[in-house]
Amino acid sequence: MVRILVISDTHIQRSEDMPTQILEIAKHADMVIHAGDVTRDSVLLGFEKNCEVVAVRGNMDAQPVSSRFPAKTRLDAEGVRIGVVHGFGAPDHVAYIARNMFEDVDIIIFGHSHQFYLESLEGVTMMNPGSPTDPRRAPFPSYGWIEINGAHYKAELFALNGELERSEERRVGEEGRSR
Repeated sequence: MVRILVISDTHIQRSEDMPTQILEIAKHADMVIHAGDVTRDSVLLGFEKNCEVVAVRGNMDAQPVSSRFPAKTRLDAEGVRIGVVHGFGAPDHVAYIARNMFEDVDIIIFGHSHQFYLESLEGVTMMNPGSPTDPRRAPFPSYGWIEINGAHYKAELFALNGELERSEERRVGEEGRSR
């Protein structure tokens, strides 16, 4: 089983500014995926001590962050193909833009809008974890969690207080069940 903490749009200056809830959740993760707007790469140091970190650069990431992370990446976790990109454009369209940036994936993780989102789009699970530190127009800070067990995965979105907001379960190649 692979457990993944998914965050984006943190826009903080120091790792100490990360909410303690996120740091505690990360202790149970095998991987942390940050979908851009890290702002300072030192923010990820606390995670890198405990697990693998995958990050992409966002539109607000200046040097040296913008040269450390790719604009998009693709990874495989137990046969589940995951695309990660920050995204760009109007908040209402960023999911569609992100979807068009990848082929042959099961999950696309994106950010940019600071608004959590979990839906199936053209057979792909689309996840925007929102932001745990800067929710902007979202009703509260949030994060994502993915558990992968073989070809089965469960993607969930949580409010920072731990309340489950959305969930989708799928087996690779099948339509998902949302709650």
